[in-house]
Amino acid sequence: MEVNQTHNLVNAPFLKFKTLPSTNQYLLELTRDKTVSGTTCTAQSQSAGRGRGDRTWVSPPGGMYRSI
Repeated sequence: MEVNQTHNLVNAPFLKFKTLPSTNQYLLELTRDKTVSGTTCTAQSQSAGRGRGDRTWVSPPGGMYRSI
């Protein structure tokens, strides 16, 4: 098995929040500051989640919502 040394998810930051407007938006804003590839962001709830095609949704408390 070949291992890609450029993406080491084991050592990438793992950020946890109780609530965020959007885990995706949070990581997009961090990218501007050259965040480490593979950074993971989780939240127990989202108030303004967004995805492909600018679809939005609310993610109620009690879940685990993640963007990588």
